[in-house]
Amino acid sequence: MFRPSRLAPWALVLLAAACTTPASDDGAAATAFGAEAPLLRAVVTTSDAAPLFAAGFDVVEGSVEATSLEVIGSEEEIERLRALGYEVEVIGRGGPLAAEEALTYPPLADIHAEMRAIEAAYPAIAKVVDLTATLGTPPTAQGRHLLALKVSKNVDASEDEPTYLLVANHHARELGTPVAAVNAMKMLTSGYATDPRIQRVVDTHELWIAPTWNPDGLEHVHNAEKMWRKNRRPSAGNRFGVDLNRNYPSLWSSSCAGSTATSSETYKGPSAASEPETQTMMAFAEDRRFAKVLDLHSSGREVLTGYACSSYALATYFKGIATQLSNEMGYGGHTRRPSAQGEHGDYHVGNFSNLFFLVEINTTFQPPLAAAQAEAEQIWPGILWHMERPVPLSGHVVDAVTRAPLAASIVVRPVAYSQGEVNSSGGKFGRWQAFLPAGAYEIEVSAPGRVTQRLAVDVRDGEERVFDVALAAP
Repeated sequence: MFRPSRLAPWALVLLAAACTTPASDDGAAATAFGAEAPLLRAVVTTSDAAPLFAAGFDVVEGSVEATSLEVIGSEEEIERLRALGYEVEVIGRGGPLAAEEALTYPPLADIHAEMRAIEAAYPAIAKVVDLTATLGTPPTAQGRHLLALKVSKNVDASEDEPTYLLVANHHARELGTPVAAVNAMKMLTSGYATDPRIQRVVDTHELWIAPTWNPDGLEHVHNAEKMWRKNRRPSAGNRFGVDLNRNYPSLWSSSCAGSTATSSETYKGPSAASEPETQTMMAFAEDRRFAKVLDLHSSGREVLTGYACSSYALATYFKGIATQLSNEMGYGGHTRRPSAQGEHGDYHVGNFSNLFFLVEINTTFQPPLAAAQAEAEQIWPGILWHMERPVPLSGHVVDAVTRAPLAASIVVRPVAYSQGEVNSSGGKFGRWQAFLPAGAYEIEVSAPGRVTQRLAVDVRDGEERVFDVALAAP
């Protein structure tokens, strides 16, 4: 993914220390170093981005060039880069977004009001759901709930059909992403009566759209710090925030996961899934068993797939689909691997064998609102294309006598997973799925106290094959 480091060993040690300095007990000192002081945006002259990513610096997505990149961090972090011998030029200083009249992005209350307006206009197919209350998960650090719009033909019913999730704004400052999510809500609902493709996808799926997964951070961007990335978890020494896209349990402990320092913009949290937002997503995924997931970030205009620094058995297959998705969004087929591990996608791919992609949209975090709206319209055909993708293998696992859904292990051979990936059936209907390239496979289905079954299946490009399994007691 990146060129090998050219820094001397002593510099790598010092670089790591820049992101692992313990929080100070002195609140004033911590504020000067931490994110509560205005954040800085700087250009760093370097031909090797790898050490900065590895050490947990907040390297701006899409900024990595042949001889430079951009970093966002505290004044102390910028000074540490200079101490390491980097040439650093500060090009921006943070502050509240609300102070910039040209960036008239809607705050959280307006986004929620837009969701309610869509629900009111299309009550037969659209419904706002308070996920925190429904799933019984904790509210955010500042007491907020996570909301999503459900779009489905029978929106008040829980139907046995493939589920889809579009989520935005894990990172607070990426304000074009809620705009794109709200646009998708409008396209699905307003186009349902007249567009056959939209009608078909709404009629055959349970679609969920969550326009912000970081409501505390989003409000902080508007009111205090436009460069803010994390949530608002308080930590010792007047530190705040966990990078929600470094907090998921899959590969959280790997060598290229986020930083362990509370001062870092990529702080991955005190433990895996420590954050209410992460816990809510995991409960949501377990409950809905999403077949397809699209996670919107910015910036860079590219589709991310695979793992950052670990091998993935189906990397070639997923990269091919990512290239197609990039083309459908007008991004010219550009794809890459993620920047770190412990990310949202690692959790979905590692636990549900679904069709997950992270998409970096726009060319900046906060383009003029009109540009963000134009980008939302540009990528909509790709979102719809992703919703329409056939599920190569799916089915249900039930008890052979009662026909009640079963939680069962699904093993696919000969796929050589190596990072602890698992698959299973579950949820209200005992559903499962597997995205696989064309070929012959053996599917092993097992559950405690049941006789294991093995199925020989052929996967064919562009086709959906459904295999329902009834497991009996010995």
